[in-house]
Amino acid sequence: MTEIHCHYCGGVIRDVAMIEYRPPRASAQFAMPHAGACQCTPPVVYEDLPGLGSSENDQPDQRED
Repeated sequence: MTEIHCHYCGGVIRDVAMIEYRPPRASAQFAMPHAGACQCTPPVVYEDLPGLGSSENDQPDQRED
């Protein structure tokens, strides 16, 4: 299983049910991932909530040539 790291502190998130998903944004600051456990309450991940479909940024470019 892939480790999920908190974007706020960089620690490994042990309980994925506690993650606070925040919308992706260009100005978000990401901590360097490390092997220690995340101590944040709640852990923060800047991405769309899994299972709710793709964000508009994930859609293919539909320009007409």
